[in-house]
Amino acid sequence: MTVASCNRMDGKICVVTGATQGLGAAIARRLAAAGAAGLVVTRRHAARRAHVAREIAETHGIWAHFLQADFAHVEDCRMVIAETDRLFGRIDVLVNAGASTARGTILDTKPEIASPARPTPLPPGGGRVVLCGAGLSYGDGPPAL
Repeated sequence: MTVASCNRMDGKICVVTGATQGLGAAIARRLAAAGAAGLVVTRRHAARRAHVAREIAETHGIWAHFLQADFAHVEDCRMVIAETDRLFGRIDVLVNAGASTARGTILDTKPEIASPARPTPLPPGGGRVVLCGAGLSYGDGPPAL
């Protein structure tokens, strides 16, 4: 197995939070380029809406869908997961690129202030949750785990 084949996302359904700009948008584009079958991109503000999802779908020929969500509200976390499951039937990868770790870790955050990673059911046989953010390299908040 080569390094290039290890980086493939062939057939995976991915959700990327904060994916309409910066780090989140770059991650969403990279997942699509690596072969993801479907992508859900989210953002709290409606200003850029579906631009990134549309650009990814046109560039990579995959189904990319935009959902407006504010992950400070647990209802929005649950809505994104439920809607992704409705659209694609599963979630293989969740990349939380749009959240602050100042609220706590994935293990101790209360559902009322959870990031989307907390209430996410992983598929039978596994899945991946990735927590990242530009501020983490500067010590912004507690460690993710």
